[in-house]
Amino acid sequence: MIGKKLTIDILSYWHISSGHGRGGDVDALVLKDTDGLPYLPGRTLKGLIREAVQLCVDNGHLDATTVATWFGSQGDGNESGRLVFDNAGLPSAEKTVLKATSAAELIDGLYETVAATRIDSDTGTAAKTSLRSMEVTVPMTLESIIYGPSDPDDWIDVLNMAVPLVRALGVNRHRGLGRCRMQLMDGGNDQ
Repeated sequence: MIGKKLTIDILSYWHISSGHGRGGDVDALVLKDTDGLPYLPGRTLKGLIREAVQLCVDNGHLDATTVATWFGSQGDGNESGRLVFDNAGLPSAEKTVLKATSAAELIDGLYETVAATRIDSDTGTAAKTSLRSMEVTVPMTLESIIYGPSDPDDWIDVLNMAVPLVRALGVNRHRGLGRCRMQLMDGGNDQ
C-alpha cells in the first residue's frame, strides 16, 4: 500500500463531538486524544470524502462503481473498500510543543465555548430550555494519511478530484462551523 498525505486547513471554529458534556457548563465537549488535543477520526474523514466522491459520480465525472470500489458498499457489512484513513491530528512539530509539561495553558487556548438559543417566532424571545453551549476548537491545520493500493493507483486521481469539494466538517457545518480546505499532498508513508 502507498500513502498520501491529506492536509486539512480548518478556517473557522469547529466541533467533532465526544458525546459528553460538562455538567451545567457545556452541553457538548470536543473529541480529544489522550493528550487533550483535538482530532478528526479517520471514519469521519472517510465519510466526508466519500460524500464528495459520490457528488462527482452523481454529476457524471466518475463511474458509478467508484464509491463502492474505494469506500465499500454501505449496509452490507462485508465490504469496507480499498482505502484506509488515519485519524487527522495536529502536525508532529505542533504536537511536540503542545505536549510539553509547561504547555497546559496553550492546550486550553485551543478551545472556546459558544452558546446558541432558539428564538420563538411568535414571541421573539428565547424558547424555553433552548439555550445550548458547546465547546469548539479554534481554526488550525490537521494532517492525515490515506492508504491505498500501489497498483492500480487511480484512487489518487479520484481523491484529487473529490477532496477539494469538501468545504466543511463536523457539527453545524451547514451553519458556519468547520469551514475547511483540504488538499492531497505527496509525503505519505508507504506500508
